[in-house]
Amino acid sequence: MSKSDIPERVRYLLWARSAGRCEFDGCNRPLWRDGLTQIEMNFADIAHIIGDSSHGPRGDVVLSKEYCSDVSNIMLMCLDHHRMIDHITDTYTDQALREMKHNHEVRTELLTGVTPDKTSHVIIYRGRVGKVQPKIDFRDAWQAMAPDYYPSTSLPVELSLWNSSFEDKEQDFWSFESTNLERQFAEKIAPYIQNSKERNHYSVFAFGPQTLVG
Repeated sequence: MSKSDIPERVRYLLWARSAGRCEFDGCNRPLWRDGLTQIEMNFADIAHIIGDSSHGPRGDVVLSKEYCSDVSNIMLMCLDHHRMIDHITDTYTDQALREMKHNHEVRTELLTGVTPDKTSHVIIYRGRVGKVQPKIDFRDAWQAMAPDYYPSTSLPVELSLWNSSFEDKEQDFWSFESTNLERQFAEKIAPYIQNSKERNHYSVFAFGPQTLVG
């Protein structure tokens, strides 16, 4: 755990570079809000790559003192991952942590660099294939769009027909699915097209029988 007093300007810079999220690879947890209670406060820890003490995790007799307050040597982390990297130093080496920090901050810069005119309406269709209805995660769709576009709303436009017991080997399946797609399109997509003030860019993610997807 950090023993040094990080200057306020360095803390602000780190928060900006990390977008206020945990920089541990795969976590990305927002550190200004509790995920369960939604209470807003500072939940962040400042984690050192080279320990701020020569006796600390990844510490060095010379470098610990030299880089203890350098923004290139600190990471914004949740408490769980800060404790973990400081206890499992064989895995979370200087090099491994620098790579995490670099990847997180480059991604943050790319995503926050998307201009307001790059919004896109996300449309998802998951058609039943046999007994299986495929899954398309909105987060995966968003990542596929970045960094060129970002979703216009917090939820996608969903065109799928859920809880249908019909399988694609039955003739009624095609009738129900086709009618559903036509009605969903008329209700959810057509208004965007008809509104001249809307930005009409669409990102479509579809998985299902070729006749319906095509």
